[in-house]
Order: sequence, then C-alpha cells, then structure tokens
Amino acid sequence: MHQEGEESTFSEGDRVRVTGLKTRPDLNGILGSIIEWDDAEKRWKVHMDDGSGKMLRTCHLEMVSDSKGASKTPPDQPPTRSPPKPEEAVKPRIAPDTLVRIKG
Repeated sequence: MHQEGEESTFSEGDRVRVTGLKTRPDLNGILGSIIEWDDAEKRWKVHMDDGSGKMLRTCHLEMVSDSKGASKTPPDQPPTRSPPKPEEAVKPRIAPDTLVRIKG
C-alpha cells in the first residue's frame, strides 16, 4: 500500500485498477488511466474505462502491469470498459427505499 502524498508513484497515462474502496465497492476492479496528480486534493485524477472521471487516493489504486496484458491507452483511441462480472450484472444499482426522480 502506498503512503499519501506519493505523487511520483504514477505517471500520466499509467493504467490502474481501483481497489479497497468501502463506500463505493462497485468501483473496485474497474480500470482507468492516470490523468494527473491534484496536489490540493491529494488525489489522482483518473479517466475510468467507462468514460467517467474519478479522483482517488494513492492507496485505492494499483498499477496494472504490461505483463498482465494491459498497456497505456493510445491518445487517439478511447478507453474501453471491461465487461461486468456476472455477479455485478445482477446487482441493483439503486438501493431499496431510495427516492428517485425519473425525467423524460
């Protein structure tokens, strides 16, 4: 596990996997690419493979090595999302008794 403030741990374009999140466990295992270190927030800006952006602490990211078949995303090619695991596909994203607003 990395200590906070180790902004030299990753470089722009490095491929990473989210790990150890307790408040958003649905993000664990999702891949993304490092954009930059935000010194004010003490977090990495990460472009997730699903197209979203997240700001994550160093301790919640692990490097995805080239030996596992992953590589840096070419700048002219959008990242792709990994297919969901079967157990993730059946989980509802809205918890029971949650109020929602439907538009459209």
